[in-house]
Amino acid sequence: MKQRSFGCTGAQLPEFCLGTMNFGWRIGESTSLAVLDAYHAAGGNFIQALAPNPGVDDGPASVAASEAVVGRWWRARGHARSALVLATRISLREARDLTEEDLAKQLQRSIDDSLARFQTDYLDLLVCEWAGPQRIAPAIRAVLDQSVRTGRLRYLAFAELPAWRLVNEIHAGYRANHCRIDALQADYSLLARARVETELGGACETYRLGLIARSPLAGGLLAKREGSSLALGTSRLRWLVERYGFDCGAKVVRTVNQLAHEHDRTPAQIALAWVLHHPHVTSALIGANSVALLREIVAAGELSLSASDLERLDRASTVQRTHLPLRDATVDPSSTSPTATTEVARENELLTV
Repeated sequence: MKQRSFGCTGAQLPEFCLGTMNFGWRIGESTSLAVLDAYHAAGGNFIQALAPNPGVDDGPASVAASEAVVGRWWRARGHARSALVLATRISLREARDLTEEDLAKQLQRSIDDSLARFQTDYLDLLVCEWAGPQRIAPAIRAVLDQSVRTGRLRYLAFAELPAWRLVNEIHAGYRANHCRIDALQADYSLLARARVETELGGACETYRLGLIARSPLAGGLLAKREGSSLALGTSRLRWLVERYGFDCGAKVVRTVNQLAHEHDRTPAQIALAWVLHHPHVTSALIGANSVALLREIVAAGELSLSASDLERLDRASTVQRTHLPLRDATVDPSSTSPTATTEVARENELLTV
């Protein structure tokens, strides 16, 4: 498995991060352990679990199971802790009836609990989900900063932040002399390109952040075979089609399947190879419910798409820019002077997928 630079941290991460959020409950423990073994045997060491949301409740036992399974796995197998990159994702959505200080205390307890479940005294990466435009409370940033300074966290990433909020938080951290944000986790696939390619990717490049591509198969939609891909037989498929759009989704799935047939590969491998081609992507977050599926996914790292292949995929899924010139507000619209219809230099861009 190839390694990639993780922002400006100096660390190297594998191109695939194994997401284990379903391990221990939706996926039984024996299968979960087998998938972890197969991932490690393929050269992977970057594993991300899911923690219960702080400030709401302790969360269902199923949510915490993924961390516990990973903790039991690496201990039982005797893997060196320093050879693993253990990560977890915590939602920091503001809880009702909790002050910022109380939520910060809950976050501290959540980090402690995650460390206990992982059976370790430090996390390599904490991914904090912060939905919406609200500022990240100083009390929360202080907890994260202290956790990094005391060695309980090595790196910090955020998810679900709009680009403007990400940049704002980076500069707020500089002013407060807090630990830097090392990475961003965002949805990125052939069906979700706009945010990364028009905003977040540029921010990651400018501030030298790592980018972890979440949902690179669009929730599994891009792994489907043509003909059954968009069948609305389940509530999940209906949700996926509503999220990504039927027309766009069908066009992309058709192109992915055509290339899979031409290369004697699976649709999932084509879609993942396209994600890994993006220069800003550090690692793609993948999930697998069987060893066979894990091996299929990891094999995508060996696939190199040609310029022609990439062009076809881009045409099917491209982010298009429509330029709408703005008229000078100071011009009298009733004027017939040639200068009255002169287009101003500014343009308003509407992004569509």
